[in-house]
Amino acid sequence: MMNRPNFTTSILDERYLNITGYTDYRSTVEITICGIVLIAIITISVIGNTAVICAIRTNHHLREQVSSLFLLNLCLTDLSCALFVMGSTLFTLILDVRWVTPIWCDFTCAANYCFIIVSMATLMFISADRYIAVRHALRYQQIVTPRRVGLVIGYTWIQGLIFAIIPVTLRWIHYDYWEVTCAIDWQSGQGPVIYVILAFTVCFAVPGVSLVTLYYRTSRYVKRSIVDSQQAPTSSDDSPHVSIQKSLTSLLVVVILFFFFMTPFSITKLIKVLVPSPDWMPNYVNLVAAYTAFLSSMVNPFVYGIFRPEFQNAYRHMLYMLQRKRRANSTIPELYTSNFSPSMKNCDQRRATVAVITTREVRELTRLTHHT
Repeated sequence: MMNRPNFTTSILDERYLNITGYTDYRSTVEITICGIVLIAIITISVIGNTAVICAIRTNHHLREQVSSLFLLNLCLTDLSCALFVMGSTLFTLILDVRWVTPIWCDFTCAANYCFIIVSMATLMFISADRYIAVRHALRYQQIVTPRRVGLVIGYTWIQGLIFAIIPVTLRWIHYDYWEVTCAIDWQSGQGPVIYVILAFTVCFAVPGVSLVTLYYRTSRYVKRSIVDSQQAPTSSDDSPHVSIQKSLTSLLVVVILFFFFMTPFSITKLIKVLVPSPDWMPNYVNLVAAYTAFLSSMVNPFVYGIFRPEFQNAYRHMLYMLQRKRRANSTIPELYTSNFSPSMKNCDQRRATVAVITTREVRELTRLTHHT
C-alpha cells in the first residue's frame, strides 16, 4: 500500500489513526477504480429504482394492485440507500478522508442499517402477501387492504429506525477507512456484541426463516393447483395461478440475490465481533463486502423487468412515451420555422398556434400546411 500524507489530516485525524492502527492509504489507481465501480452502481440503482416507481405510478394494472405498495417501499428504500449511503461513500472515497464529521457519520450509519432492515422486512411481507393471495384468494381484498398494508410498511420503518438509532445513541459509531462507510466499532465492549446478536435474530433470522417458509408453502400450493387445472377440461395458461407463479419466481430471484449480496457484509460483521484483533481481516475484504451489499439495491429493477410481464409492458410504454415526446419536441421547432403558411406573419398568432399543438396534431398540421 501507499504511505502518503492526506490534505484532510488534522490533529483529530492523527488521534483517530493512532486509535485504529491504520497506517496505509489507498493509491490513486485504487481510488479511481473503486470510484468508477461505485458510480456505476449508484447510477444503475437510481435509474432502475426510479423506473420501477414510475412504472407503478403510470401503469393502471400495477397501480391498482395493493401489493405494489410493498414494491414501492422496497424501491424507495433502495433509492434512498443509493443517494445517501452510497453517495456519502463515493464522496469520502474520492477525497480519501480518514475522518468524517460525527453528525454525518451517525446519520449515514443509521441510514445504512435502517435501509437494510426495512428491505429485509419488506421482502418478508411480500412473501406473506403472495401466500395470502394464493391460499385465501376469495378473501384477499378483505384481508389485504391499503390501510393494513400502510400499517405494515410503517412497522418496517419503525423497526429499522429503532435498531438504527441504538448504536448512534450509545456512541458506538466510527468511520471505517477501508470499508469507506461509518459502522459500529465492534471492539468497544460487550454492548455491540449483544446488539448484533439481537439485531441478527430479530431483523434477519426471523424474517429470513419466515420468508423461506412462506415461499415454500406458496410455491408448493401453486404447483399443485396448476397440475389440477391442467387436468381439467377448461385448463388455460392464463389462469391466475400461473400469473402468481411468475410473481413468485421474481420474488425468489430477488430474495436469492439479496441473501447472496448481503452474506459477505454480514459475515465480515460477525467476524469483527468474534475476532478481537482488528488487523486479522485483510483491508480490502471490508471494501468488497460493502460493495456487494450495495449491489442488492441495484438488481431488483432488472429482476422485475425480466420476470414480470406487467413491468415489461410498463417499461416499454415509458420508453415509447419518451421517444414520442422527444420526436414531438424536435418536430415543433421545425413546424415553427418552416411549415407555417406565408400569411402567418404575426408573431402572436404563431405563438398561439404553437401553444395548442399536441403530439397527435403534428402530422395533420404538416399535411394541411403543405396543401396550402
